[in-house]
Amino acid sequence: MKGELITVETDDHLILHGMHCIPPRLASPRAIVLHVHGIYGNFYENTFLDVLTEAYNEIGMAFLPFNTRGHDYFANVRTYMQGIYGCKRIGAALDTFQDCDRDLHAWFNFAQARGYERIILQGHSLGAMKAVYYFKSHPDFTSAIMLLSPPDHLGLQRARAGDLQVGLLKTATELTQTNEHALMPASAYFDTISAHTFLSFFSNPEDTGMFDYENVPLMRKAGLGSITCPMFVTFGTVQEAITHPLDTCISAIREAAGRPDLVEGKAVDGANHLYHFRERRLASILVDWLNRTLK
Repeated sequence: MKGELITVETDDHLILHGMHCIPPRLASPRAIVLHVHGIYGNFYENTFLDVLTEAYNEIGMAFLPFNTRGHDYFANVRTYMQGIYGCKRIGAALDTFQDCDRDLHAWFNFAQARGYERIILQGHSLGAMKAVYYFKSHPDFTSAIMLLSPPDHLGLQRARAGDLQVGLLKTATELTQTNEHALMPASAYFDTISAHTFLSFFSNPEDTGMFDYENVPLMRKAGLGSITCPMFVTFGTVQEAITHPLDTCISAIREAAGRPDLVEGKAVDGANHLYHFRERRLASILVDWLNRTLK
């Protein structure tokens, strides 16, 4: 990945980093893809990012993968307020899902300030959830949206916790009353997570139920119903973060979308949730859709 390392400041004064990758020999591209990483991720580690940078640049589009405040497991995020630099301990384990609106807005402001006429929002895994959450409040900012492996977050938690989920929500509420950074029991979620983050994920399904594939009305209400621009969805065919068949998931997204006729979906055969060793196939599929959709 070759590009300009840049920073933006959120409205609550966090400094976030990203990589602005402009096509060679094209000083002012008109379109850019903004990429939102998944849980515990960042803007540089996924193996498909290098390949997507090259593929998007080849068709004259800029690419900007960036950090949200929920990058990595725990992270020290720089702050700047009243002329003073500081630091805030955050990262995915301490993140508030709904704060993604502030993070993504800072990156959209950057893209608009640079003069991009078309902004395509791309999210991977939890980043796909954040992309839809942001779009719900800012539908006019995005020309198209691409969802890579949108996870069945609520369904997976139901499968994991079952009837214990009500008790876990109660535990999380009690923990946050004494320490907002207190961690949930190890069995509560698939990995390290704070009680505060747990509540941000699961206490309000209308915020995070956009990919609850057995509940299309909730998917629509949680944000997919607001999407009336072209939308593309990809999944791998192995080890995906879903509890239903791929065709069921794609059909549910299409049914929940504000414009079902503008939704396309495709499986990347042999790929897992992270598209390991299928990065070029993923890039080919996405570029084909972009070329057909954004002529």
